[in-house]
Amino acid sequence: GLVYKPDHRHAFRASYSKAHRAPSYLESYWQQEVNSIPGFPLLLRGSLDNASETIEALEVGYQGLIHENVLANVAVFHNAMDDLITMRTVATYPSPPAPLEDIPAEMAFVNANSWTAVGGEVSLESDLKPWLRLSTQYSYVWLEDADTGAWMSRAPRHHASVTARLRPGGGHQIAVTGRHRSRATWDPSTWLEGDDGAAKAFTTLDITWSARLDAGGHRAVVGIHNLFDSRYREHPLALEQKRRVLASLAMDF
Repeated sequence: GLVYKPDHRHAFRASYSKAHRAPSYLESYWQQEVNSIPGFPLLLRGSLDNASETIEALEVGYQGLIHENVLANVAVFHNAMDDLITMRTVATYPSPPAPLEDIPAEMAFVNANSWTAVGGEVSLESDLKPWLRLSTQYSYVWLEDADTGAWMSRAPRHHASVTARLRPGGGHQIAVTGRHRSRATWDPSTWLEGDDGAAKAFTTLDITWSARLDAGGHRAVVGIHNLFDSRYREHPLALEQKRRVLASLAMDF
């Protein structure tokens, strides 16, 4: 990577990286037979023919003080992911004798996907008052199948958040965060019968209070996530989220 600083207030950067992930033991050697449909066992297995997954990442960005107390970050990226390993049906039972067509007889981990991700993010952070810090962030991601150019609709395109941190003194801090994520969808035909498979757009509000308990670095944290109890899923197949209350004790060291 390269970093260029024309002065102490501004920095421009560019980086390129390439990484590999070797197939896991499960993806290579696993073998198990299940009987989900009586009389038609399904073999689940890994494969020794799988190649390593690869990702090539290119990113350029800027960070700097665009005003006396406003820090800005801007970044754009292009990621190319190849030979992604996923489980696919590799054999089916003929019909007849199978009561339905395309009943899987064998499913295996295989190199099945190549994706391209293009996007960027912008963030601003400012101490508006000695007791108030405001930060905001927006990101956009376009994820497509590298072979067909089709948009991978399971990936939400827009994320945004705004956080206000209040420091009233005495070691106390209150954080209020609003978060928005655009809609994500998935073809439900093989997963969620009777459901449209959508992870709808959602906006939530979180409030967290923390306090320093002593000079030794002990802190108490209490918060409410999703204050207004919006019902949403982070992913089309994830559990539905509701209001959550958290409490913890922490120590800095």
